[in-house]
Amino acid sequence: MKADSDRPAPKTALVILNPTAGSAKGERLAKALAVLAEGDCRVEIRPTGARGDAETFARQAAGLGEFRAVIAAGGDGTINEVVNGLAGSSMPLGLLPMGTANVLASELGIADPQAAAKAIVNGKTRTIHLGRCGGRYFTMMAGVGFDARVVAGIRTAEKRRLGKLAYVLQSGRELFARPSPRLEVMLDGTAEIASSVIIANGHYYAGRYVVAPEASLNRPELIACRFTRGDKFGILRAAAFLGMGIMPHLPDLSRKPVSRIELNEPAGEPVQADGDIVAHIPCVIEAGVATVTVLA
Repeated sequence: MKADSDRPAPKTALVILNPTAGSAKGERLAKALAVLAEGDCRVEIRPTGARGDAETFARQAAGLGEFRAVIAAGGDGTINEVVNGLAGSSMPLGLLPMGTANVLASELGIADPQAAAKAIVNGKTRTIHLGRCGGRYFTMMAGVGFDARVVAGIRTAEKRRLGKLAYVLQSGRELFARPSPRLEVMLDGTAEIASSVIIANGHYYAGRYVVAPEASLNRPELIACRFTRGDKFGILRAAAFLGMGIMPHLPDLSRKPVSRIELNEPAGEPVQADGDIVAHIPCVIEAGVATVTVLA
C-alpha cells in the first residue's frame, strides 16, 4: 500500500480508549504507548464510558484543533465511532487495535498495537473511502440477513468473556431460531431478492476472512455480495466456504460493484455496519460519501 504523504510524527495525539476492549488493559497497551513515547509522540488518554463517547471525543478534537491526530484504542466498534467523528475532516486517524476481530487494522496491514504505534510514529498516511448506512459511516462492511441477526443477538458479557467464540455460539442459536428473511433490495436501481447481503468496502470480513477479494478502500465503490440460499444447509455451506477461504466460489453467491443499495423489505430487519447494528430496514447504503485520513 502506498502512502498518500509522509508527515512528521504528531507531537500531541488524543488517544480515545475503550477500557472494556479485549486487550485494552495491561501489557499490550503499555507497550504500544511506550512505542509512541519513544517516537516523541505525546498523548492524552481519554477513556470512553458509554456508547457514543468515542464519536463525540473525536468530533470535538477535529473541530477544536488541539491535537495533531486522534488515535482509536479499542475494537472495531470504537474505531467506527471515531471514524464517524472524523469523517470529512483533515484530522489523521491512528489505530491501536485491541478488539475481537480488528478488521480494519487487518485490511491496512497492521498486525498488533505495537506495529500500529510504529505506523503512527512514522507519520505515513493514506486516504480511505467510507460507505454510509442509514446515516452512519462504515469502513469495512455492512450486512443484512443472517450476519446482522447474529450481531443483533450477541450477548455483550459473553463477547467480553469468549471473544470470537461468542459469535460462533450466537450463529448456532440463530441458525435454529427462525428462517432466513426474504430480502427485497435495489442494487443501483436493479431489483433483486436475497436471503442475506454483505456490502463490502474492504476485502476482509469478520477478521481475515475474504468475501469480496475485489473490494478496496482505495475506491469510492462498494461490492454487494448477495446470498440467495438461506436455508440451514445453505448457511452451513456458506460458513464452511468462509472458513476454508473459498467464499468467493460459493455457488449461491453473486458479487456486483455498486454505489447505492436500497433495502426495502422486510421492514424492521436489523442492518449492521462494522459489527454493530446501525439501522433497520428500510434504509439506504451509499458508497464514496466521505473519506478519512489514516496513519498506516
